[in-house]
Amino acid sequence: MINWLKRRIKEVGRNIVYEGIDMYLRSSEYYSSTKNSGLFCPSTASSAKNMSSSGIVSQVVFSANDYVNQVCTDINVRWNYSFALDVMANAEKYEAMYGMLEDKLSREILLSIIKYRMTAFVQETLPSHPPSTPHNYELNPDSLPKLHDERGQSVYYRSQYAIPGIFKAEKGSTVIDGGAWVGDSAIYFANQVGIEGKVYAFEANPKIADALRKNLIANNVSNVDVIMLGLSDIPKEALIGNNGPGSWIQAIDLGSAEDNSGKFFKMSLIDLDSYANQNNIAKVGMIKLDIEGSEREAISGSKQVILRDKPKLAISIYHKPDDFHVIPEIITAIRDDYKFYIRHAGDDLCETVLFAI
Repeated sequence: MINWLKRRIKEVGRNIVYEGIDMYLRSSEYYSSTKNSGLFCPSTASSAKNMSSSGIVSQVVFSANDYVNQVCTDINVRWNYSFALDVMANAEKYEAMYGMLEDKLSREILLSIIKYRMTAFVQETLPSHPPSTPHNYELNPDSLPKLHDERGQSVYYRSQYAIPGIFKAEKGSTVIDGGAWVGDSAIYFANQVGIEGKVYAFEANPKIADALRKNLIANNVSNVDVIMLGLSDIPKEALIGNNGPGSWIQAIDLGSAEDNSGKFFKMSLIDLDSYANQNNIAKVGMIKLDIEGSEREAISGSKQVILRDKPKLAISIYHKPDDFHVIPEIITAIRDDYKFYIRHAGDDLCETVLFAI
């Protein structure tokens, strides 16, 4: 078992979660405003009462469960709480994931992210590889793409779907870009594969897809096809939360889905196996997925392509608390000859990518 994880679980058991939340609260404006010198979040209301009456702490405000489930509005804390519970329930799976990683840096990143999430961001500073700054994708700085989002605002460009010397899209290959947003990754891949290669950029949000097309024209990119479909496990219809680059599937059963707010839009989903067959895509060299929590379904819908071509995979694994072990399990269930790496391109809990080659 991962030494750090084993030691921490043995020392504090389930209270590691509450210890992390306690540290978060101690560092927050909430703690300053309460003026409580003994703020603590024990695991249950009964233990909170016992600790207070025994004088262990001067005042117990509420239990961690109450705080996260009833009081907390910070999505990051709520997400990290769920992640910590999953780590403790599935420690052996995280150990297996640790053992699957091919290089030392991947293992260091995994441990850092676990520490970061389980202590509510306080004790650990995340490494960012590559750093969260604009990149010139092996060209010169003046050649960086000119990118604008759906609101017309300039956006930064990051080449986070590559590992120097280990992982990149090959010249002349076909790339599936699932969740292409306004084209930052699609243009990056287009330059890697060259004019003889092809990028299929799946972006189902109409306004974002329009911005993507404009960015392709502005940057003279001709080897990218914009596909206004979402990727999933089977062809179906869905209601999508309209949250810009963070648009997510809200409902599959459109018969029970209502939207009178303008915050959602209907979208058609397709599995990559069907799309590749219908469009005569003979070989897929790489699949990138950053689709707001639908990565699992999209991988399952790519089973035949993965079996046939063994494409390189770059999959976001930060949208759901158990992505770290569930997504590798799905991939290895399809074929067990992939080698895995992890890189993290942000300075928070987002932008962790699993690479498989």
